[in-house]
Amino acid sequence: MDQNHAKLIIQNAVESTRPRWLQYAEFWKNIDVLFILRGYEQQGFQFFKMRPILEDLCILSIDSLGNILPQYPYARNYDREFAGSLTSDFYTSARKGGIGKEGQLFEEAVRHFLERRMGNPGRIFWKLLYQLLQACAFLRQYHSASFATYVISKYAKFSNRHHISEHDFLNMSVSEWEYFLRRAKPWTELKGIGPNVFDFLFGDIVEAQFVENSYKWDSSNEHFLRVTGGVRLILRSHFGEMPTKKK
Repeated sequence: MDQNHAKLIIQNAVESTRPRWLQYAEFWKNIDVLFILRGYEQQGFQFFKMRPILEDLCILSIDSLGNILPQYPYARNYDREFAGSLTSDFYTSARKGGIGKEGQLFEEAVRHFLERRMGNPGRIFWKLLYQLLQACAFLRQYHSASFATYVISKYAKFSNRHHISEHDFLNMSVSEWEYFLRRAKPWTELKGIGPNVFDFLFGDIVEAQFVENSYKWDSSNEHFLRVTGGVRLILRSHFGEMPTKKK
């Protein structure tokens, strides 16, 4: 296949799959909610399916979720006996109103998610929920209940500047962003967040100029690679010429 023919095939695939991959585009103004939903959608946990419950209960925010653990003498690290089921001390106290209104609503959201089987809880469901509450409590206490404020302040400190505007942050170069990640490791203060998840949080932010090398494997880009034949090329690069089907 010549180069021009290949370009036409890929261009056609881009246009035909556009409605599918555009649905994942996100805006910087929503980064705090994305931190909650995408940051802890790990190990099979379909957090996005809990979103409607949290929205209906008006607790889908770092501020609301971050107000739960400080109401209770909570353990520094996740403990299964303490917070590993709806019958644990933590969730029992939350259900009875012992951790404030937000805690009671959070227990209700978790209970509905499980009882209605709205989604897959995955392998480490209880640990992720607890780490989410820990991270939100940290952001609420030290960074105005905002992940955006946190990451910009981390970059400003790393760059030895007193202040960096959102515009300057979002328009940093790819090399600057990658150097920041490599040296500052800005995820270390956020419970449950590692380097891959941190990178994933920014991957679809349309205003972020530095994410062109950010990559995540989801149904959108899997579909694109299959339509363009990219999957076959990837397999060929790893395993050599692919066998053809016998007639």
